[in-house]
Amino acid sequence: MPRYRPQRPHAQPEWVESLSALVLAAAEARSELERRGWVPALEAAVVNALQQQGEASLNGLLEHLLQQSPTAYDILIGMLEWVAAAMPAAGGGQVALLMLPVLSWSRFALPSGGVAPDTLQALEQALRQHVLAVTGAVRWLPQWLSPDQLPAHFGETRAWLSQWQGSTSPDLSLPARMQQESQSFLSDIRCLLAVVHVPEGQPLYRWQPGSKEPATRDAALSAWQREASHIVRPLFSGCGYEVLAPDVLYSAWKQADWAARPFSLRAAIQFMSMTLDLPAAELTATVIGCHEQELVEYRVGLLRPDDEQVCYGMAWSLMGEAPEDSSALDDIRAILREQGLHDVRILDGAFPLEQCEDCGTALYANREGELQHPEMPEGSALQTSHLH
Repeated sequence: MPRYRPQRPHAQPEWVESLSALVLAAAEARSELERRGWVPALEAAVVNALQQQGEASLNGLLEHLLQQSPTAYDILIGMLEWVAAAMPAAGGGQVALLMLPVLSWSRFALPSGGVAPDTLQALEQALRQHVLAVTGAVRWLPQWLSPDQLPAHFGETRAWLSQWQGSTSPDLSLPARMQQESQSFLSDIRCLLAVVHVPEGQPLYRWQPGSKEPATRDAALSAWQREASHIVRPLFSGCGYEVLAPDVLYSAWKQADWAARPFSLRAAIQFMSMTLDLPAAELTATVIGCHEQELVEYRVGLLRPDDEQVCYGMAWSLMGEAPEDSSALDDIRAILREQGLHDVRILDGAFPLEQCEDCGTALYANREGELQHPEMPEGSALQTSHLH
């Protein structure tokens, strides 16, 4: 999120002060009954905040709450995610913005552009069979999207959803910013968006109470992933890919964003092995912790045997919500072992969060701890690919 610090406290818009007072009061609730009593007023204040299009002021409030009251921050961010990605439907019930994420990597171009109607129809059938309990309409945005094509902030998400809800077209149209060409990465997230109508009184998912064909979450999502993987296989020809669980926009994005870290590390190792025609067991991996005021990310550099030049690298960010019982360094070690690497070097010390001044590429450490710009050997099949 962009950072914003107002110069004078009294320069804050009135709606910011009102929203701040409400969320701080809700954070002080001492019972579930009291907490729920704050929800209607807080929801109305968040709707108003998003309509103000004051994203800088809203981000400033979030940053302030994160430092002063983490409980209030959690309440506000949860309400923003809810209000941005779901709203009352014109004919009753609600509409929700659903995301279907897919992790993918390839030495060639990742999927982009339009998705055929028969593919969308097959995916909708699989959704209804395995995941969704609702009988309401599902309308698709018929295009693969990359992260840079998704809504940039909460207000934009709600504006898109409001526009799409008012459309009478069976398929959703593309906002202008979505039509820009996506950036090119070796490994990235691709996703589809759909607006789902949730009639009053119906559960969204099969594992919720009230489902006419109940299923456990694990069984439902496993069945979905198997069938959806088969459906999209022709679209991901030449790619490694993994279909993830569908969910309401921000929940799905958090899960995909975290799952992309181990997926991208595996992709980097496989890319190196294929490109250099070397078994993974002959590669060396260096792992460093990069700091600003605190540890921000781990960087994994990959080197050839008997060569001190870093060939490739992957940054494992510690920003965002990590799954419970997750240790990034332990996960990195486990993936490197799983991929067959024997020479894994965890380098001590707090390394700076440095990038190349010319191109912005992250710098990685060689075996001696020297930070380097990654360079593939001359004559290798690919010398310029980046992980997202």
